[in-house]
Amino acid sequence: EAVAEALGEPLELDEAVLSEIEALFLARGRSMPEANRKQALKIPSATWLKNPRGTAPGWWVRKEGRDLILLPGPPPEWRPMWQEVLPRLDLPRRPYAERVLKTWGIGESDIVERLGELFKREEEVEVGTYPKLHGVEVVVRGREDLVADLSERIKKRLLKEVWGEGELTLAEAVRRRLELEGATLATMESLTGGLLGAEITRVPGASRFYLGGVVSYSVGAKARFGVPEALLAKTVSAETAKAMAEAARALFGSTYALATTGVAGPDPLEGEPVGTVFVALTGPKGTEVRRYRFPGDREVVRLRSVYAALALLLT
Repeated sequence: EAVAEALGEPLELDEAVLSEIEALFLARGRSMPEANRKQALKIPSATWLKNPRGTAPGWWVRKEGRDLILLPGPPPEWRPMWQEVLPRLDLPRRPYAERVLKTWGIGESDIVERLGELFKREEEVEVGTYPKLHGVEVVVRGREDLVADLSERIKKRLLKEVWGEGELTLAEAVRRRLELEGATLATMESLTGGLLGAEITRVPGASRFYLGGVVSYSVGAKARFGVPEALLAKTVSAETAKAMAEAARALFGSTYALATTGVAGPDPLEGEPVGTVFVALTGPKGTEVRRYRFPGDREVVRLRSVYAALALLLT
């Protein structure tokens, strides 16, 4: 409405676009709210930009030799639309690039120390570190050729701590590895309560490698699913995490299995402080257990535990 007023053009209802929006709502089992009719309004100098992930299309306004692009607000909607629009704008190409290297199991200060002279803050190329729940991201920005060279040198310096790049998620990286091996995966979860399985199945095609999982939240459930009762006097332990992973692998007949156990909070458990987590991976070459002490509230601890378990397959 603001653009229409600024350009002095009337808003006109496009019946065909309105029908498409109504059909999208019907496909979701809903009737279109009256407020969404606005999404089918357009000024004469605009052309429609299709929205592949939502109901609101965008506009491309071209007037008096100038372009104005209007896109919907949610990032999951406008980002793919912008990727379609950008090449068509024929903007001057800048020799600028950015690469995001994703790490696990190493902190910001350790990264800076390990990188040494590679941690650059120069006019033509710079390196930054950004902590996330899935690990620290190392971002290299600047001139294309310098970014490409420096990123490869950083990857070699950090070695196995780098598990992926760009928009790749831990679950997607796990899928790639397992599909490359022709391997399968199962899970047994305690403190994560199904979050690990949910994260794995967010990835399209997860059914090709993920056989399934169990949530053994109580002591009794752990015993029923194959964890030796002798271990269950202390469920928050490396031994219990190891037994859970091995029980899950035996139960599902998978190549690998992951397990999580720990203290999400808000209270300590079995003498262990909040944030104590054990994750385990078992497979053809044996079983590995890692212990963590995660900061944060209950949900942060649970999410970090999910990422820690997935990282076992990658780092």
